Amino acid sequence: MQSPGGTLQHFDLLHLEIPQFRYGQQTVFHDTSIDLVLHGWTGLVGRSGVGKTTLMRCLSGLERLRTPLRTVLMTQNDQLLPWKTVIDNVVIPALMQEQKPNYDWAQQLISMMGLRGHEKDLPHQLSTGMRQRVALARTLYQEADLILLDEPFGALDALTREQLYPLIVTALQGKTILMVSHDPQEVMRLSNRIYLMAGKPAHLYHLAYPINGTVPRSLNHPFVSCYAADLVNQLEGSW
Repeated sequence: MQSPGGTLQHFDLLHLEIPQFRYGQQTVFHDTSIDLVLHGWTGLVGRSGVGKTTLMRCLSGLERLRTPLRTVLMTQNDQLLPWKTVIDNVVIPALMQEQKPNYDWAQQLISMMGLRGHEKDLPHQLSTGMRQRVALARTLYQEADLILLDEPFGALDALTREQLYPLIVTALQGKTILMVSHDPQEVMRLSNRIYLMAGKPAHLYHLAYPINGTVPRSLNHPFVSCYAADLVNQLEGSW
């Protein structure tokens, strides 16, 4: 079977078993599993309140689940410390663990993000897109194997997102990425594999789209235009 625009791609997968998670008396999700694209992008969609952020927190180690991988979570809120400079915000994970910061590595990451010359700026001096690039540099500073992106572009305007997509894809090359997004087109443009989280308690369902093309795909890529509407229908029909 071929997808619009070329031949169906096959990817190596990383299988993760996720045990049941309860919050008080409520079961958020039963035992479930997910197969992430190894060294690629896996997209996760679902209705608001279904438990996507809880799942991401579990995978990141912020809740009881621990993975055998070094993980880091990047959220829509850049979580920059307003009294810290750009470079100190990048190395904050080391400072919090009372480790010696690697400022040379931080400087390389800042340059990679196109922020050379802004090292001593405070967050309020930066645009929203620049702040998110600082957050990405901080994420990369931790050199994790599994990168969890929870609505990382949700607060950005469309043009800023377009500018960041290729930058972030390049910066995260070789990493295993799980991204939550509420934007069906964004999921189609950035994902090599897609899951729907649905139900109460929630479960993960692999959506077997015939995915092809390198990410980020263009807005007019045949795969995006063909399947984005179907993904909306999948969301509308999920409970």
